[in-house]
Amino acid sequence: MALVHTAKAPPRPARVPPPKPQPVMAPPRQVLGGDELTAHVRAAKQAGRVRAMQEWDYEWIRLAYPGKSLREVNDIANAHFARGRSIGINWDDPSAP
Repeated sequence: MALVHTAKAPPRPARVPPPKPQPVMAPPRQVLGGDELTAHVRAAKQAGRVRAMQEWDYEWIRLAYPGKSLREVNDIANAHFARGRSIGINWDDPSAP
């Protein structure tokens, strides 16, 4: 028979849960006034007009090429828009802005 010597291990540290992520707060928006507000509104309206014109052009291109796949129509439309063209405004006039 043998004597067994056992040592007492130190207690394990308590398990700490990871901290909860804090919600990210956006910085407060700068309040526009006067000329800045006017420029912002004009830019927003212009962007809306351009978007509406591009949607109209896309539909026209899609109808003009009925046998093409959506991918081919997208390629045609992207090349058309990359040249700064619009069917409704400057379709054949290269000098138009």
